[in-house]
Amino acid sequence: VLQRRLASSPEAIFQSLRRRRLRLESELNEANIAQRGLRVAAAEPRTLDLGLDAEFDDDELSDEERETAEGVVADEATAAQTIAELQAEIGTLRRLEEMADAVRLSGKDSKWSELRELLINNPEMKDAQGHMRKLVIFTEHRDTLDYLTRQIGGLLGRPESIVNISGKMQRADRRKAQELFRNEASVSVLIATDAAGEGINLQRAHLMVNYDLPWNPNRLEQRFGRIHRIGQQEVCHLWNLLAEGTREGDVYLRLLEKLRVAGEALDGKIFDVLGTALEGRALRDLMIDAIRYGEQPEVRQRLLQSVDDAADAAKAKAAFNREGLATDGMDTSSIQHIREDMERANLRRLQPGYIEEFFVTSFAALGGNMVAREPGAWEITHVPARVRERATQLGTRMPVLVRYQRVTFRKEHRAPKVEFVCPGHALFDATMYATLEEGRDLLRQGAVLIDPLTADDRPYALVTLSHAIRDCDPNYNGGAGRVVSKRTQFVKIFPDGLVENAGAAPHVDLFIPTREEAQLADAMLEGDALASQLESKAIAYAVEHLVSQHRGEEESERHARLKATQSAVKKRLTVEIQHWSAREATLREQERAGKQPKMNADKAKQRCEELEARLENRLALLDLQMQFSSEMPVVESGAYVVPKVLLERLFAERRGELPPQRPSQEEIERIDKLAISAVLAAEHALGRQPREMPHNNPGYDIESFVLDAHGNPTGEIVFIEVKGKTVGVAEVTVSANQIRQSLNAPERFVLAIVPIEDGKALQPRYVRRPYRNNIDHTVQSMSLKVSELLAISKDPA
Repeated sequence: VLQRRLASSPEAIFQSLRRRRLRLESELNEANIAQRGLRVAAAEPRTLDLGLDAEFDDDELSDEERETAEGVVADEATAAQTIAELQAEIGTLRRLEEMADAVRLSGKDSKWSELRELLINNPEMKDAQGHMRKLVIFTEHRDTLDYLTRQIGGLLGRPESIVNISGKMQRADRRKAQELFRNEASVSVLIATDAAGEGINLQRAHLMVNYDLPWNPNRLEQRFGRIHRIGQQEVCHLWNLLAEGTREGDVYLRLLEKLRVAGEALDGKIFDVLGTALEGRALRDLMIDAIRYGEQPEVRQRLLQSVDDAADAAKAKAAFNREGLATDGMDTSSIQHIREDMERANLRRLQPGYIEEFFVTSFAALGGNMVAREPGAWEITHVPARVRERATQLGTRMPVLVRYQRVTFRKEHRAPKVEFVCPGHALFDATMYATLEEGRDLLRQGAVLIDPLTADDRPYALVTLSHAIRDCDPNYNGGAGRVVSKRTQFVKIFPDGLVENAGAAPHVDLFIPTREEAQLADAMLEGDALASQLESKAIAYAVEHLVSQHRGEEESERHARLKATQSAVKKRLTVEIQHWSAREATLREQERAGKQPKMNADKAKQRCEELEARLENRLALLDLQMQFSSEMPVVESGAYVVPKVLLERLFAERRGELPPQRPSQEEIERIDKLAISAVLAAEHALGRQPREMPHNNPGYDIESFVLDAHGNPTGEIVFIEVKGKTVGVAEVTVSANQIRQSLNAPERFVLAIVPIEDGKALQPRYVRRPYRNNIDHTVQSMSLKVSELLAISKDPA
């Protein structure tokens, strides 16, 4: 440990020696006070508490665990067993500390000189305007991290341009440092230990320096993966600093050269297999041997040969083949269902226009400031405290910053330098919940909306409910269980008391009335029977129809997943239990034979019993997680919805005119049925597998599944909106929601026009890509000329 810190920086070795001296002096004082020897010669060696299992694997430790364990060893480990021996060790430490301090104060540090030269003179470090590009520097030690922070801060003249991430920091502080580095233009350097290599996205940068090299080459790849990842638009550069002429350096330089050669033969996959190719000995073992015995020529030769063998391309390739993790594959049916769900999700995704308008309006209302910059991009100059506080209350994964250099709401404008804000982003979620808190009373108060599409002239109430399913996990909500699924659901309530499911998103096709329409609707509402018992009717319907459906779907999906988890847990822990049971038996035999094994049999037995209890508790917990309870639905909002056809009739009556002639609801339903039957027949004739959707399905009427040559679904879906029109009708009306969905997946969407003549459906005509341009998100519906649609239509085949 001390050798590695010496190779890292003068500051790291000085601080380590100093802490060690102070710790041992404290121990010496305690021994003197007790007026007895620290330890008699025959006593057992003292065991340090590293806070780790006896069988720990160094490579599996987090940065914080590794840092803590190495700190305990460096500060406290000693072989001294008497006061005299401890005094002698402290005397040696004082001399070493003075030497380290002299080196530190001399300012002669070749590693820092190399980094300084890189920062000043390498052209990659500056952009075209001469500004410092964002740079990530990795070190192994916090003392070196602090040292580099001071040195670079002095070199740049701007200490505030540097942020740190280390294992001792709270997770929230690490995320804040990450967000500052990604979004603050003034922050150009991130100095980090491997805590920044653990699941953190640093893609905002494309330059990296390994000031210290880890003794596990896989961690090299992990570090580089923080910047070299999908979506990175710049060429990434990595510099490794390594001291030649050191025992550690000799081994690592040989390894890096061999990795370069082997990597070419393995398409860059050498990092995946190096651990298994080391013939059972990790690189850290080679490094330790190099430090301990590197002056011996035969040891040095053996170590270099081990490195050569480890990086041998043929051996590495064989190891790669042996260690493939993809032993279990998904069957064709699973892949097909996943693909179908992905296609539906893509079609129904919320358009960026909705998200952008909601955020811009709500953010301003909450006191935030943002300015439009480049096309599709905004600069947020101030995030109000109430939004940041709401993010803290929510416990969002990433912190919300005071300002953002650039944000966008559209995926096509997403880039490393532009923050993509969407549902799930901490800033968006905090803004949304803060807005909901302020507007919840208004939601409960309700609104008046207009339905432009229905031919039914009955007004109705549209009630929004939320419903949650909980499991019985006692570790959540004070034993009340965890919310495993929560849905927003909609019901329609008509004046005659009829209640029906309104579908997934009925509100998207409704719009705000004009002042005249609102006045007329208010007058209608005053004497309407809808005003009474809306909440109780909506809840009663949801309990009878929606809750059971929600619970059934969730149970089906979750039970299958948790059963698989149970099986895996049982298999893994049973293997461990059998291992420790056999280990106990072996240790018992050794003890009976008079041997002194490193671990006693009782310890192995205790480990076996702990694993048995763990298996029992884990299986019991999974059983509880498969038991569900349904919460009572909660009414979130309501709206009084007036059909457009009713308003047109009432306005016409006021003016003394005849109302517009429209087909009856029964006639519309008859025409729709004929049209859909004709399209279903056409799809069957094309060799696809069509399915009619419920009448309240938003956006399209038919899902048609593409089949392969053997008649099996491929997972591809054609989404078809059917418009049946009596011959001679000039226009068709399509909702804005249908248009937006079609633009989400234009290659999968078809508008089917079915002429109806003499009560019969004629041959359907398919219009592919019927809507070429995005529409403003304030538009509710559009009228299209039937003649123009037929002119660009084709036969289904």
